[in-house]
Amino acid sequence: MNLRTTLRVVISTAVLVAATWWVLRSADMALMADLFVHSSWGLLLASVPVILVSHVIRASRWIRLLSKADVRPGFSAAFSSVMIGYAANTLIPRSGELLRPYVLTRRSSIAYATTLSSVVVERILDLITLLFGIAILVTLRSDVVSKALPGFTVTTMILAFAVPALAMGVLLILVAFTNVGARLINALIRPFHAPLADRAVRFMQEVRVGAAALTDRSTWGPVILESALIWAVYIVPLWLVLEAMPWQGAPFTFADAGILLIVTAIGVTIAPTPGAVGVYQGFAQVAMIRIYGATPTEGLAFGVLAWVMNYGVALVVGGLFLVLEMRRGLRWSEAAATAPDSAAATRESSKP
Repeated sequence: MNLRTTLRVVISTAVLVAATWWVLRSADMALMADLFVHSSWGLLLASVPVILVSHVIRASRWIRLLSKADVRPGFSAAFSSVMIGYAANTLIPRSGELLRPYVLTRRSSIAYATTLSSVVVERILDLITLLFGIAILVTLRSDVVSKALPGFTVTTMILAFAVPALAMGVLLILVAFTNVGARLINALIRPFHAPLADRAVRFMQEVRVGAAALTDRSTWGPVILESALIWAVYIVPLWLVLEAMPWQGAPFTFADAGILLIVTAIGVTIAPTPGAVGVYQGFAQVAMIRIYGATPTEGLAFGVLAWVMNYGVALVVGGLFLVLEMRRGLRWSEAAATAPDSAAATRESSKP
């Protein structure tokens, strides 16, 4: 294990321990167990197909983003890759962003650089959608932001989300709409090593394919619609969890679930722990206490149930798809590496 990996493991573990202690410090475990027992498990189970629908839409959007590739991936390959990636994220932070394009490369023979760059495009779209949600929340319910996110100001959120989104967006535009990358390679590398420059240019071309769909204006509407639908569907399972729990008082609305979605999504975005464990529950608990007057135990119970339904479904379904992919020839040692060069990945994907 190299130094960088060791540091990531140490930091993730430290954050996980601290976050878990923080959310558990004032909770009554016996009372929380009682809340679980008396929750409506019918409503909780009803959230499972809704969660899967969000992943179906995500797979559909991913196929659309890869429409300029030489081979159009099938839906089953895209959905399988999405679920495996989300399962991996639950175990190792951000690992799914490398694993799922690799799985799709094996299934479809699309270059790894292309599938990987398309995932980067996806993440930028998700971040932009989250920023849009934050803007709506700040505009309509600025009081909620100060209550649910103590210490977060408009300035800190701009620095944490808007600036990275802008930087990634500029980079995406340069890659998708210009030849800046190829020109830099030809200017800086080709005079010294032409074969290396040729490989780098081919790699850059493969990367551009993963973002090329954005150059086609006919895809903008469907991609925007699917991006909005993904997040709209995310609201439903949270609302079902709220409805399932034995709360006292006024019923929760979809707007309440939307607020909790934005709050927990911020926690997921910045969390360094596997599956945002501890951080997700902490953000949910604080929001439930400060906005809706829940007790620390009730807030934590909601955070745990919401996490289990969302991440648990991804882990179980993704694990099943991983088993199927391994039966198709995917080797665990390859999946664990998750960072092959594009040429090697393409060669591997063409094997029977």
